[in-house]
Amino acid sequence: MSVNKLVKFLGKPRIQQGNSKTHTPVVLTDSKGNWLKRKAEHRSERDIIWWAKSSDKIKNRFDWLEANIVHEIKRLGNIRLYVWLGTCDLTTKNKKFISVTSPHGDETIDYILSYYRKIEKLMQNHPNSRVTFLEIPLYSIYEYNKQKNHTDLDQFTEQDIELNRQIYKLNQEIREINRAANCHSPSFTSDLIYKTTVKKGGHRRAENKKKHNFQLLVDGIHPTNLLAKTWLRRIAEKYKEDCWT
Repeated sequence: MSVNKLVKFLGKPRIQQGNSKTHTPVVLTDSKGNWLKRKAEHRSERDIIWWAKSSDKIKNRFDWLEANIVHEIKRLGNIRLYVWLGTCDLTTKNKKFISVTSPHGDETIDYILSYYRKIEKLMQNHPNSRVTFLEIPLYSIYEYNKQKNHTDLDQFTEQDIELNRQIYKLNQEIREINRAANCHSPSFTSDLIYKTTVKKGGHRRAENKKKHNFQLLVDGIHPTNLLAKTWLRRIAEKYKEDCWT
């Protein structure tokens, strides 16, 4: 989206929640949660509980969840768990730079999905609580390493293409998991997509082409203030649908 479209979205009236709260909204995530929760202004946004830890991979977040879920449900009551994990597994950090974890194939996708299944199984022990998996926003290895002053950026162009493919495939799997559980996730990547017109062919026929506005990301990964507010609003309005009647 363009900046103007995000501003317009944030200016829309908020969805009204129901009269009776059934679940407490909790987001299990990595550093994305820390960026979003700082932007909470509306009461519905401040009501979200964030179980966030920067740079944490899905195994570490699952281990924490497994060790703490019983205590947390006793403390919070029935929860609606939104799992927003996978970013830190799709890419690997080496000192200050990142690269795609699996340059070829779907090994990382399969690994992430195996932990999604573990989380589903764990939550089955708490039938009055529910889980929804949130889609992974697109991000850019090239832009992140550019911000970190990498001296050989050309190698990351192909890695971005592969990362793009893996994120889209993982999000397809997330949609299937959620569909089976009769729920869905906001499409965060849609906020990065804009259309541009290009001319192709001998007659220079105009066609619309989708591109990604990575200028809405501070460092190729984390959202700017405007995008963070947009994503936070999307999660808040999602939980109003899920946690109130």
